[in-house]
Amino acid sequence: MSSDEIIKIPSRQLELLKQLVGRNIEKMVRNSEWTGKEAVERYNLNPEAVFSFTTGPVFLYCSGGLVVAVGSNPSINSVTIRPVGRIEHEEEREGIDSLDNTYSDFEWTKVMHKKIQRVSIMKGVIHNVKYESLPNEVGICFTMDNGVQFILSHGLHDHSDDFSVIFMEQVMPDLVESVEEI
Repeated sequence: MSSDEIIKIPSRQLELLKQLVGRNIEKMVRNSEWTGKEAVERYNLNPEAVFSFTTGPVFLYCSGGLVVAVGSNPSINSVTIRPVGRIEHEEEREGIDSLDNTYSDFEWTKVMHKKIQRVSIMKGVIHNVKYESLPNEVGICFTMDNGVQFILSHGLHDHSDDFSVIFMEQVMPDLVESVEEI
């Protein structure tokens, strides 16, 4: 486990997380290596699920110019977060927007242009020797000023080590009890 990986875990980025509170989310883009159509075919997804479940990090564009990239790293069983300059994202491949009419769920309109009221870290309570020494920071939960909660998640939707962008209601019920908010 490299120090670069550890630096990006949410508990090591508390100042960045604090900077998100009080800002509006202007845009969210999933930087997938696949087009929406390719993701549907490759992962057998419904088209509206592509934004949430395709591969790659998500870029959150917030008011005041703050942009963060969030992804996950299976080798540390955690999500990762880091600040990003707008130019860095614009130089990347074209992404899938949370408001895409085909490859995103209409529910994401409830998050756009809303203020982030609270940000919390979700830590997995792991009872497995293989994972005990890892950070296990499996999600960053955002609570918006309209009460909507979504999670940038490391496998909370299906027990995998896949990164997903999901609403609180999409967390697997048995995983709710194995995660604590820190």
